[in-house]
Amino acid sequence: MRKNLIIIIVLVASSLAIICCKKDPRNKPAISFNNDVAFVHTDTVITKGTAFKIGVNVTKKEDDLKTYTASLSLDGSSKSNFTNSTITGGEKAGFSREHSLTARNQTGKEVYEFTIADADGNINSISLTVTVK
Repeated sequence: MRKNLIIIIVLVASSLAIICCKKDPRNKPAISFNNDVAFVHTDTVITKGTAFKIGVNVTKKEDDLKTYTASLSLDGSSKSNFTNSTITGGEKAGFSREHSLTARNQTGKEVYEFTIADADGNINSISLTVTVK
């Protein structure tokens, strides 16, 4: 009888441990390019010195949005942030950003990366390559 009681206690404790320690599903915030005709939204080729715009749309999935970063890498070099902001107020549920940019005056590849993080540490990013001719 005592042996059965111990087995039951172990089974109940194991079940509780499994139920109580559920892992967070890690729902990343959504991020996408604005695909309106006025915006570059896929890899593209642009002439040196040409002005262009990239639009980014962000929405939370589970937790409030926390930080937004936009960075640029030239010809495979390390990334350099040109926007780094903490999200406040009404934008914690979602927002859109418009980046007005100009291609440099030399040929090469410009990789633009846009990253969003939420309050739970979930991160999502998108990128596109502008080939300057």
